[in-house]
Amino acid sequence: MSTITTAAADQQERLVDAAIVAGVKRLLPSEFGVHLESEANRGNPVFQGKTAMRRYIEKKLKKSDTSYTFLENGLFLDWGLATGFIADLKKRTFIQHDGGDVEFSSTTLDGVGQAVVGILRSPAETANRIVKVHSAITTKRKLLELAKNALGEDGWTSLGKDTKELEQEAYQILDKDPANVMGWVTGFLWRAGFGRDCASKFQDNDNDLLGVPQLDDADIKAIIVAAADR
Repeated sequence: MSTITTAAADQQERLVDAAIVAGVKRLLPSEFGVHLESEANRGNPVFQGKTAMRRYIEKKLKKSDTSYTFLENGLFLDWGLATGFIADLKKRTFIQHDGGDVEFSSTTLDGVGQAVVGILRSPAETANRIVKVHSAITTKRKLLELAKNALGEDGWTSLGKDTKELEQEAYQILDKDPANVMGWVTGFLWRAGFGRDCASKFQDNDNDLLGVPQLDDADIKAIIVAAADR
């Protein structure tokens, strides 16, 4: 299993070649994110390395005894709430991307780990394909409602942002100052994670196969409380 950062995803070619030579049975490349096969996400500059890596793996492994699994889990739910990517709980600020009512898939870090275990326990069923899991399907507005319920009603700020505009701003930064990675990456990731036309919500999933449980509102509120205390 590879957990190489997205920015260096293309460097996995050597790992793939080495895995084939070593006779590795199953390869899990560094995926762990949104649905890359959607038209909107396929051209996203952040994912160019991962998309190219998929094609490389599919081609190289055809003539080998090594199989692969591409694991997609949407956004990292607990991490995204703790770091401010999904919401800034410490400042009680939510950015309502594309109106805040776009449903998106997200998975806890524990859920991602369980999915990996599930892949290894079901090698035949997960060979040479994309598997999708999510701990929850939710929206920004729903999360704000749960956050108010869990942390109190007062002091919240809700801001509207259009992900297509954020994407254009990210392209401008990328063109003018590509070394400023943090300046342009976030805009592209927000677009992929919350964009209305970016397949943010998985239409099907492999939760049952891989043993990944679905969270209810009480579970999500507990995650919100823990993230706010970090």
